[in-house]
Amino acid sequence: MQGRDSKERGHMSFDGFCACVRIDISHMFKDAEVTIQEVLKPNDVRLYGITIREEGGSNICPNIYLEGFYDEYLHGRSLYEIEQTILAVYQKDKATARFDTESFKDWNWARERIVFRLVNRDRNRERLKEVPYVPFLDLAVTFHCLVDVPGLGDASIAVHNNHMELWGTTVHELYAAAVMNTFVLLPPVIQDMDKVIQELLGVTGCEELSIYKSMYVLSNRKRSYGAACLLYKGLVQAVAEKAGADIYILPSSMHEVILMPARGDSPAELDRMVREVNERVLEPEEFLSDHVYKCIRETGEITM
Repeated sequence: MQGRDSKERGHMSFDGFCACVRIDISHMFKDAEVTIQEVLKPNDVRLYGITIREEGGSNICPNIYLEGFYDEYLHGRSLYEIEQTILAVYQKDKATARFDTESFKDWNWARERIVFRLVNRDRNRERLKEVPYVPFLDLAVTFHCLVDVPGLGDASIAVHNNHMELWGTTVHELYAAAVMNTFVLLPPVIQDMDKVIQELLGVTGCEELSIYKSMYVLSNRKRSYGAACLLYKGLVQAVAEKAGADIYILPSSMHEVILMPARGDSPAELDRMVREVNERVLEPEEFLSDHVYKCIRETGEITM
């Protein structure tokens, strides 16, 4: 695993931990290929996951990421307990049948399943070299193909440049398909901010949360990569019309954004608030942007 800092931390380096886990789990499966793979996540975050590919089993294998388990190891959890948990996760998440890769090769099949996501353009420079994308403000619109994997349910495959070549299609066609599909396959959900916070805190009727009554949380039904709902035509503009004002858009994460009427708030102060939340709360791979956006009520245009 080149590039991973193998400096000793605690009882064993991360590299040594991964090697031990792989060897031990290999011994538990007679006919399986057990590997450690480096995975490039959003915002060019690199994680290491263990995969177990059983002979005659599914051709889709879950990646079980090891960084969190290594942290547990450093805090005293035994290697045996960790490996038993990894096995339990694998048994729970593994696919029960093979995925039909031939269907995926057919553009007519894939076209109806292409959706878009939003990622930060600057923080995904390495990833964007490998995938087709469309620039949007300081962000990038990327594409995924939604698939149904037996035993796993809904899953997605990131569209890479080689997939576009396989299909004989263009970025323009991918975007057109995603515009048609994403709203239908991943419909938007808009919730009052105060109600969301009350649910998180397990309280109701809290007067202190009244400041959030004019704010809304925008995501999709799955609460996954829901910031892409910004691209749904006319959606944020409809919120602006209802509020009777332009709308500030606060990028909470890749999974959701916060909408609030632009009524005298300082954009610079909102930028500062967003940056603080990003630094203190978000996992690195969930980051979307440090900048607040604005939807113009009259035109629906979203600007920096």
